[in-house]
Amino acid sequence: MSRLRVRSLRSRVLAVAVGLLVAGMVAVNILIAFVLRSALLDQVDQQLQLVPDTTVGLLTQGRDALPTSGQLPQPELLNDLVVTRLDGKSGTIVDQMAGPRVEDAPRPNLSEIQTDVADGQPLETDLMTLGGVGDDHYAYRVRVLASGPGADVVVIAKSLSDVKDAVVRVAAVAATITVGLLGLLVALALPMMRRGLRPITDLATSAKQLGAGDLAVRAPHDDEPQEVGQLSRSFNDMAEQIEVSFAEQRQSEERLRRFVADASHELRTPLTSIRAYSELAVGQTDNLDPEIAQALLRIESESVRMSQLVDDLLMLARLDHQRPETRTPVNLAAVVEQLASDVAATARDHRVVCLPGVSHPAWVLGDEHELCMLVSNLLRNATVHTPAGTEVVVDVRVMEEGVQLSVADDGPGMSSVAAAHAFERFFRPAAGRVRGPAGSGLGLAIVEGVATAHRGTVRVDTGAGRGATFIVTLPRDLT
Repeated sequence: MSRLRVRSLRSRVLAVAVGLLVAGMVAVNILIAFVLRSALLDQVDQQLQLVPDTTVGLLTQGRDALPTSGQLPQPELLNDLVVTRLDGKSGTIVDQMAGPRVEDAPRPNLSEIQTDVADGQPLETDLMTLGGVGDDHYAYRVRVLASGPGADVVVIAKSLSDVKDAVVRVAAVAATITVGLLGLLVALALPMMRRGLRPITDLATSAKQLGAGDLAVRAPHDDEPQEVGQLSRSFNDMAEQIEVSFAEQRQSEERLRRFVADASHELRTPLTSIRAYSELAVGQTDNLDPEIAQALLRIESESVRMSQLVDDLLMLARLDHQRPETRTPVNLAAVVEQLASDVAATARDHRVVCLPGVSHPAWVLGDEHELCMLVSNLLRNATVHTPAGTEVVVDVRVMEEGVQLSVADDGPGMSSVAAAHAFERFFRPAAGRVRGPAGSGLGLAIVEGVATAHRGTVRVDTGAGRGATFIVTLPRDLT
């Protein structure tokens, strides 16, 4: 089902204005036509009242006093009149004469008058309108003359074709004027409306720029006293508050990043010392109490874990800082092949498989150290967070849109909620994938940060019970 197109405010205002004008002019045209027809009918009635006695005078004096047909008025004198004499007892037509303008037109339909005469009913002496015989659309204005009961009746009918023609001509002229005025209105209204609605258009443009991240944008026309000025001032106040809030947020984030970077950097030296002394102590556990020896082993493993966490935090701090790095051509396939081999040797409870694409060169432009961290974190995520016996399949493909790296496992997969937050820092799913003992929740965040720094993308295709596939796409090195 196609969606209805939403009309703009300009088109709606124009449609309302045109609709109101059309309705008003149609009403005025109907009123003009009605008034004109009434005036013309009054004029016809006056003409019927002033028909000369020489035309019908003798016809009202009874049959005995009537002259012969040769003594009746000449038809040319009747113009658009039809004079009919009815028998005063039967209502039948005794004689009828038509003017030259109505000679070929339908005769007036006198059936009602004839019936009243035959039934002896009192005749309607007021003027009336009758249709033509066989054509109700052809109308006559009729005057009935009767000298008394039983006397012949004379009916004078004047054609209303001139009235109809005049009304039609006036209606056509009014319609032409209406169409012309509508065209003129549209031609004048469009630029006027465009000029009148320009403040709203400018405000919409400013809102779009603000939504795109330009926090310094301000709406014009804020000095106007009308509603548009009030709306612009409100928008500018809102934009200023947003800019201040974002500035404060950026400052807070920058302070937090500096603190994390400085703290991580400062922690590296004592952690290195702790690891060195713990490794030295572990080497002499043969002469120590078993509980003390176990404690030293725990200190060593935790110092290793803390060192890895500090390295991850330093990497994220460097990625957040977005320092310009020297990019060199890197064979991603060779990096993947080497790291996959190392993981296969250490994670013996998992089966790491490299597809044939890994053996073919796949050059990208980037930082080799960062790309190594990206690949190693993906492989580590696939082996640490899946149960023993899981198969991890690694592939590298050179495609039109770039070099694509995929790391897939056939483990338990991730829920839709976990997948939506997989690349957030310190996120660790509560259920689904196995939580590794050394997991910090930063590995996939580093993967996304490195991919973004290299103008690439990363996504996960997963579902509960069907494993997880992480796909990284990086731009190819075309040099």
